[in-house]
Amino acid sequence: MADQTVAADNFNRANSATLGTMSDGVNAWIEDESGGGVLQILSNQLDMSAGGTAAQTAFAVVAGRSDSDYYVQLDVVSMSWCSAYKTQQFFIYARGDFGFAHYYSAGVSREATGGVNPNVYLQFQITRSGTVLASKTTAKSAPSTWKFDLNGSSLSFYDGADLELSATDATYASGGTRLGEYADGWQGADNVLDNFALVDHLAGHVPYFGVLRRRTA
Repeated sequence: MADQTVAADNFNRANSATLGTMSDGVNAWIEDESGGGVLQILSNQLDMSAGGTAAQTAFAVVAGRSDSDYYVQLDVVSMSWCSAYKTQQFFIYARGDFGFAHYYSAGVSREATGGVNPNVYLQFQITRSGTVLASKTTAKSAPSTWKFDLNGSSLSFYDGADLELSATDATYASGGTRLGEYADGWQGADNVLDNFALVDHLAGHVPYFGVLRRRTA
């Protein structure tokens, strides 16, 4: 069984308000800016921003793919968060159904507690449709390389070479992939990403049907 890259984008193209076709020349992005966020190609990278006076979202969906056992890897070049005590998140979404009502996700959530003088902290998370399956507070930030690996019921999130979180859940077996950002108002968030890859664990696998034997009289 060989891993094979089935979608890849280095974003090396002219600045654009649309993401368009990936650099692999085969796959494409579907943009969902209905939540008020902005997606754009800027300086040969993917720039995602959300936030303002109200909560906003922005999603970049890998068009027309449904995968089961695979991983998503990308470079997180920079993460910029507002100074307010609002929740802001960036996640890799995987095995999502149509419309992504159900999915797994992994990434970082900027949380805040304490009201007027909040305790603000970053938390790595793996979730199932928003329900946290695993989490840990972290001081890590960009630049880094993230990897969200789904293999059967095993879910793993890596920051660089470090395995940060793991969880076991068999609710969803396959589905789509997207990148998403959420900001709960105020100045919002801005994340810069590069070198996206979707790597299938099953690609190139040849099923074994047994040995054919010659029938003799």
